[in-house]
Amino acid sequence: MLYFLSKTLDFVLLPFSWAIIFLLLALFTKKAFRRKLFIGLSLLVLILGGNAPLVNRMMLVWEVPPTPISSLEGPYDFGLILTGVTNNYKGPGDRLHFRRNADRVLHAALLYRKGIVKKLLITGGYKPVFGKQLDEAASIKHFLIDWGIPEKDIVLESESRNTYESAVKTKALLDRQYPETGPSIIITSGFHMRRSIACFEQAGMEVLPFSAGFYTSDPDYPEERPVDPFMSLIPEAGAFQTFSILCREIMGYGIYKLLGRI
Repeated sequence: MLYFLSKTLDFVLLPFSWAIIFLLLALFTKKAFRRKLFIGLSLLVLILGGNAPLVNRMMLVWEVPPTPISSLEGPYDFGLILTGVTNNYKGPGDRLHFRRNADRVLHAALLYRKGIVKKLLITGGYKPVFGKQLDEAASIKHFLIDWGIPEKDIVLESESRNTYESAVKTKALLDRQYPETGPSIIITSGFHMRRSIACFEQAGMEVLPFSAGFYTSDPDYPEERPVDPFMSLIPEAGAFQTFSILCREIMGYGIYKLLGRI
């Protein structure tokens, strides 16, 4: 029930839902002032949320920046890969299809190849609100084996459904099977790293961040072409999607805080 409620809350907290709610309020209100106010708020959400330069700046503030590989002293016992990066509903089934944030898996393999982590632990199952559970962790494991990483150096935790459960179940697994585990590296998206670190530390683990996968571009790197000030004011669907991800993650962090999970 809690899982279903969390998914329902996800929808309610999305900025597009706010815009729709404001429009519905404008439709059913009888006072002209309130109608104009609600329409204005709906447009404000759509315009600000679709402004690419503004959204990029906001996401840059929230994302945990990438860690230079040269700064990692290693070797660390585990690289912890958080799932949520594959498309298991895409055929044919003879290969793994990635969605965005595949860098979580690719950079984890890189850290292993460089000897910075001794083993890789993949944590997280994927359970839709409706339908059967798909074992994403196992799919990623087979992908890594195909890429030449020994099966003995890959550990699975495929029962968790969210970041909190990933932390708790990973800690329990390591306590049972690898009780002498020292500091480990969390490998997840930059926007998701704050909540991940907080959850794993709350579970009693010593972890370091290694952000892999970003929704931002660094302002220090010049673009291939100058930005047209007028065109930058036109809302973009991609920017609004990033804004939605940012809002959802910040609210998720706040909810975890209220529930005492971090």
